[in-house]
Amino acid sequence: MKKTTYLLKNKKILITGAAGVIGRELVNLLKEQGAIIRTVDIMEKPDSFQGVEYFQCDLSHPNQQFTLHFEPEYVFHLAADFERSTESLSFWDDNFSNNILASHFLLKQISTSKTLKKIIFASSYLIYDPSLYANINRDNILSEDHLINPRNLCGIAKLQTERDIEFLNHQSNNRFSYALVRIFRVYGKDSRDIITRWVRAGLRGEPLKIFDKNNSFDYIMSTDVARGLIKIAIADKAKGIINLGGGKSHTIAEVAKYIKNNIPKSRFVNVNESIYPEASRADIDKLKKTTHWAPAISLSEGIKQIVHYEKQKIKKDRAL
Repeated sequence: MKKTTYLLKNKKILITGAAGVIGRELVNLLKEQGAIIRTVDIMEKPDSFQGVEYFQCDLSHPNQQFTLHFEPEYVFHLAADFERSTESLSFWDDNFSNNILASHFLLKQISTSKTLKKIIFASSYLIYDPSLYANINRDNILSEDHLINPRNLCGIAKLQTERDIEFLNHQSNNRFSYALVRIFRVYGKDSRDIITRWVRAGLRGEPLKIFDKNNSFDYIMSTDVARGLIKIAIADKAKGIINLGGGKSHTIAEVAKYIKNNIPKSRFVNVNESIYPEASRADIDKLKKTTHWAPAISLSEGIKQIVHYEKQKIKKDRAL
């Protein structure tokens, strides 16, 4: 049997947003690799983070000392705030604090680290011009060189941080490398995404409301996102802007079908109200060429895993 080589073994790694749906998967994978991990999040420490150094703090405050006596070689910057669908006025403040300011103060600290090798930033496909994927009657494939025009506040903040990283890299005479990973539609265990919310509602016997059933998205499970981020971190050629998605597009109607297959009692209600026309899919050629890897979990398999996970949680709750 071929021996597994862990290229991040004993490497010092900082992860922001570690308590999120991607962060939890990333921490588990890096623990398996034997990395030296320091994690940061505004939320309380997850129970599964036993033996992991954890700082609960607000990154938007400039006096946080989460890097003290810790010179990271790799930084996975996942911390972010966002709202579903329409952003509210209150989110305007949250976005500035938790996305723009937090990233600014983080980068100010880590960019001076003499040990820093690479920053891996969890950006978003929402940076691309929405006119590129607004036509639901065609397959809209988004590549890294496509026109950018963020469609909301969160997208603007992601673009700002991308530019900040590029700027600091230039100022440091390219002392460190970076990857600006534009992630598509993430779903996963213990998440707030629409797939997980629908699964929970279906298991409770509640009707699931469907908006724009012909809209299609490129879904990628958080487990694959975490694996992809690690592959990007260790691949020297994986730098600059990189799309991270499943490379396939699925309609809302398909998602509903997969959920129905796993939860036969599911009831769906079509709502005659359009949110935003979208048909988006990631071009992941650069990801595959630079990392020699591609996401492996299909949407149908991912939904099956989410359903199983939620059923196990229900059993545990009933046993208490």
